[in-house]
Amino acid sequence: MLEARRGQVQHFASPVLSDGRKSGPQHVKGIPRQIAEETGLSVDTVRRALKPALPDYDAVTVQFNALMAAWNRAGPEARERFMDEIDMPVFDRTRAA
Repeated sequence: MLEARRGQVQHFASPVLSDGRKSGPQHVKGIPRQIAEETGLSVDTVRRALKPALPDYDAVTVQFNALMAAWNRAGPEARERFMDEIDMPVFDRTRAA
């Protein structure tokens, strides 16, 4: 019985929308649009409300994350050079004036 069905593709006619277009997943309303229609809010407002809030980072954490990302992007030679220079004294701003 399976042998007889091989190679056969069944095509199902899609229902047609009232304006003549074929229906399909592209016409299914997403969750934000459904909520917006039911609540009277704008779709953008609903989308913003559904997004998870980003954690509140302090300035030191932001700087640390930027430095760590730069370190991760750096090649082995750049990392080695940095490690060689990390123990050098920091430029003293009081003497620059």
